[in-house]
Amino acid sequence: MALLATARICALYINGTLPRRTPIIRMIGAIIGACVFSMLAMGLYWPVISFNVATGTGVGTYFVLALFDALSAYRSGADVRLAQQFSEFSR
Repeated sequence: MALLATARICALYINGTLPRRTPIIRMIGAIIGACVFSMLAMGLYWPVISFNVATGTGVGTYFVLALFDALSAYRSGADVRLAQQFSEFSR
């Protein structure tokens, strides 16, 4: 988790400092984050399915984080289109 978080922070730093925007790196990081958070949510929800026990707040927390990372990936995809349009106009 720390390695993924460090890679994502580096991707955000690269996206913010390079003159040419790189939203694809940000989108890949958001997709990986959504996958990791959804796996964590399902891992915490598995005892509820298997053993019919009560769940904690972690399931909802990680599910919301996965949803927001999916939204971030969608928004980054829109930025990819904008970056391509701006690069065509600047030629």
